[in-house]
Amino acid sequence: MQKTTEPHFEHLLDVLMARRDVTRRGIYTIDRRGAREHLSYANLIEEAARVSAALARAGVSRGARVVLMMSTGPDFLKTYLGAILSGAAPIPLAPPREDHPNPVASLRILSKFAKRVGASAIIYDDNLPLEHRPSSGPTSTYEFASSSSELLAEVPLDASHIQQGRPPELAYIQPTAGSTGPVSAVALTHENILSSVRAVGRAMDISEQDIGVSWLPLDNVMSLVGFVWFSLYWNVDVVLIDPRRFLERPHEWLWAIHQHRATITSAPDFAYYHCVRRARERDLDGLDLSSLRVAMSGGQQVRARHIKSFVQRFQKHGLDTDVFLPVYGLTEGTLAVTFSPLESRLSVDVIDRQALEYTGRAVPITPDDVSAYKRMHLVSVGKPLEGIEVQILGSEGKERILGEVAFRGPNVASGYIDTKDAEQETRRFTCDDEGWLSSGDFGYLADGQLFVIDRVEDCILLETPDGPRRLFPSEAELQIDAVDGVRAGASVLLALQEDASSPQQLVVAYEVQVGADEEAIESQVAHVLQERLNIKPDRILSLSPFSTPKTRDGKVRRSLARRFLQEQRLDREERDHDLEGVVRLLNRARSDVLRLSQGVRRRLARLLARDA
Repeated sequence: MQKTTEPHFEHLLDVLMARRDVTRRGIYTIDRRGAREHLSYANLIEEAARVSAALARAGVSRGARVVLMMSTGPDFLKTYLGAILSGAAPIPLAPPREDHPNPVASLRILSKFAKRVGASAIIYDDNLPLEHRPSSGPTSTYEFASSSSELLAEVPLDASHIQQGRPPELAYIQPTAGSTGPVSAVALTHENILSSVRAVGRAMDISEQDIGVSWLPLDNVMSLVGFVWFSLYWNVDVVLIDPRRFLERPHEWLWAIHQHRATITSAPDFAYYHCVRRARERDLDGLDLSSLRVAMSGGQQVRARHIKSFVQRFQKHGLDTDVFLPVYGLTEGTLAVTFSPLESRLSVDVIDRQALEYTGRAVPITPDDVSAYKRMHLVSVGKPLEGIEVQILGSEGKERILGEVAFRGPNVASGYIDTKDAEQETRRFTCDDEGWLSSGDFGYLADGQLFVIDRVEDCILLETPDGPRRLFPSEAELQIDAVDGVRAGASVLLALQEDASSPQQLVVAYEVQVGADEEAIESQVAHVLQERLNIKPDRILSLSPFSTPKTRDGKVRRSLARRFLQEQRLDREERDHDLEGVVRLLNRARSDVLRLSQGVRRRLARLLARDA
C-alpha cells in the first residue's frame, strides 16, 4: 500500500480547510432503516459552513456551548462541524429513546446537564417527538432551541460563515456515561484530538487506500474522534452505520466491510461476540471480509475467547486470522492510550488467578499445569502510543504488580466541565504535579505491555479464612454469559451490604433469553461460578431482557445496577410498573390541558363571531 503523506495541522479548522476541496473522499452514512447517503468532504464542509452561518444568524456566538441531541447521520455531521466552524463548542448527546416512558423527567435531566456544562443552545433531530423537544426563552435553560431543519429554514443555500483567526482552545465537550458513575462532560482541546489521531494513524501505518467502517454512535469519542476526525485528518473514506441498525442486524456491519472493501473497523469486545451469536448463516451467503486488515477491540476488556469465536465463525468468509488489534483508551485520554503492535497483535498472558486475587501479583503459569479455576487468561492491550507514558500506581516501577493504571501525555484532556465550580472553570482531573492521570482501571505491566482487568470501584473485597480476596466482576460475568439461555453482555456481579454491621452479600443477576428455562439456567450459573471461579453467590436473579443498565457503548453500569437492586427494581418490568402511575398521571394532565385549550378556543371563536 502507498503511504499517505502525513499532514501538519495546528488546529481542527486547519483540517477542515485542507479538506474543503476534496471531492473524491468523504463519509457514507447508513441510517436505522438502511437508507444510504454519501457526502464528499467538500460537500460536507460546504454544508457545515451554512450551518455556521445559521448559528451566527440565531445569535449563537463564538465560544458558546451547543447541545446536539441528534442521531448518527448527515444532519449530525453538518451541525457538529458547523459549530466547530463557528467557534462554538458542540456537546453531542444521544436523543431519548422513542419509547421513553417519562418525557418530563427526560427533559428535566437534560436541562440539569445543560446548565451544568453552560450550554446556551440546543439543536435536535427533526423527527424528535414533540413531548421530548426542549424550548427556549427567558424561563428556559436555552437561549436558542431548534430542530436541524428549522435552523436552516431561512438561510440561503450559498450562505457561509467560518470563524477567523485561531479558534478557542476548547474544541468540543464529550459527555461520558461512565460505568461507575453519572454522566461527566470532558473538555477536549484541538491539541488533544490532533495528537490522538496522529498517533493512532502512525501506529496503524495508515495509507491512502484505507477505508473505515463503524457502527459506534456519534456521541461517543470512539466514533467522533476515532473515525470522523481520524478520517478527515488522514483524508480517507469512512462508512458510519446507525448503531440501532447494528444491534438489530449485526450482519450489516460485516456487509458494509464487504461492500466498501473496508480495511479498518473498531468496536467494543461485546460487538464481535454479538455477531457470533446473532448473525444468521443465511444472511452471510457471499460475504467476503478479506479486505479487512485491522479490527480494533477496545472500550471494554478484550476477551481471547470472543476473538477466537469471531475468527472461527468468519474465517470461512475470508477473515484474516491475524486481523485483531487490542487497544486501550478512555474519553479522558481523548480516545487512545495503548496500541498493540501490528507485527505482534494478539498476546495472551496466562497467570495464576489465586495469586492475583490474594496477593495482587500476576504470576505467569503454564496453562496445562493447573486447574481451570487457577488459570486466568488476559489479553494484552499493547504498549503506549507515541508521546504517551503509562505506569501502575503503587508498583514502584516493578512489573506484574496489580494497581491502578495511570498515564500522561498530550492526549490527556484538560478536565471536566462543570459550571458549579467558581467562575465556570474547567475542573481538573485527579492528576499529580507531574501530570499523571489516574484511569480508574486495575491492571499491570508485563514486558512493557499493559493488561487491564476491571474497574477499581467495581472490584469486590471478600474476607476469607485464607485472607482478603479480591473478586473481579468481569471475570464472573464472562462465565455467566457463556451459559446457554443467558443474554450475552447483560450479566452483573454485585456486593450488597445493608449497613456497616450487616454481612456482605454476593448477588448475581443476568438477563434471560425469551423462552429459556430459568430454573435450569440458575442451576448452571451456580455450577459454573463454583467450579471455575470458586464463587458461591448468596442470591441469583434472572431478569427480563433489557433490564441491566448500560452505557451507550455497551458497558454494564454496575453502580446503577446496585442502586436499582437496593430499590428492588433491577428488573425492567419492575421499573416500568413503577412508572405506570406517573405516566397515567402525565397523560391525564396532558389531556386536561388539551381539553381546556380547546374550550378556550371555542369560547374565543364564539365571542369573535358575536362581535362581528
